Amino acid sequence: MFLRAAFGGVLSLLIAQPRPWTFAALLSPPSAAELRLVDDGWARKSWDVAGALRIGTTTVPVGSLRFDAALYSFTLNGSPRGAVLVPPDAADRRLAGLVDIGDIRWDYPDRDLTNGPYVARILGDRARDFALIVPCARGMGLRVGPLASRAGGDRRDAWEGAAEDAMAFLTVALTETRHIDAARVGVYGYSRGGGVALIAGQRDPRIKAVLAFAPPTDFFVAMGRPGVDWASRLDDASRDAGLPPDTRESQFLDWFVRGREALPLTELRRRIAAASPLNFADRLPPFQIHQGEADVAVPVRNATALRDRVSASEARGVFIYAGAGHMLDDTPAAATARGFLVQALISP
Repeated sequence: MFLRAAFGGVLSLLIAQPRPWTFAALLSPPSAAELRLVDDGWARKSWDVAGALRIGTTTVPVGSLRFDAALYSFTLNGSPRGAVLVPPDAADRRLAGLVDIGDIRWDYPDRDLTNGPYVARILGDRARDFALIVPCARGMGLRVGPLASRAGGDRRDAWEGAAEDAMAFLTVALTETRHIDAARVGVYGYSRGGGVALIAGQRDPRIKAVLAFAPPTDFFVAMGRPGVDWASRLDDASRDAGLPPDTRESQFLDWFVRGREALPLTELRRRIAAASPLNFADRLPPFQIHQGEADVAVPVRNATALRDRVSASEARGVFIYAGAGHMLDDTPAAATARGFLVQALISP
């Protein structure tokens, strides 16, 4: 009840501020010049992280094994965190690295690896060939067994910022974990994590393969509700003091609009473009996307729009599952994805 009241107060403040732009203008297709602004911003970023510190170590289940887990902090945009999980016999082998980017919810819960990461279901018995690199996005928490930590920064910076944090933590993992082969690094994510995985794959040449389950690819159009004028719907939602916080509209406003009303329209649009990997599809390394046709959280057109943007050979990496929703546990997605990761990062 308190959360809902506080949420309504935030919306009341939002409504009270005169808006110097319309949602129709905010969501009009990005121009080539605007996409160059995103590129320019990435060109100025650096992954020279400072002060990497091991917070503690423990073990966690990954499939049938217990992986050794180390939790780290480092300095970048509010001291983010992350964990590296390696199989128990890692000292004797060189491992592929898999950056595992977490999902997100409206209430931004901690990511808890105590019972193992979801990606273990995908890797199956090939998990022992991988070191799992698990970044904690800014403003969020990470739990690994008895270890827990929280990263500084704005948790609403959940797309471009989360990709930046993931890439920076990859630097930490490669520096601190000598078992990882830097030439064999991939990135994986589900939902928000899948969208961020695509962004990271487009921006970091160290990443050789991207695996994304149900990823948002475009916040201008594809994440809108099909058959609804998305700009008008967001405009209405922004004025609705009773808007439930767990709706797609509320999350969009939280990520891109609330608290940023004073920013110029050019910067708001740059943020949305930077969160929309569809516009940079030609930058992707080898990838697979797995998407449920009946997904109501991330509409299927996020996957089909990207499929239509890439070459015919690349489009074969987009898998659509008839009748499936946001979760793909009852589909062949895991086995297909496992084969892709093994071929891209393990096999010669």
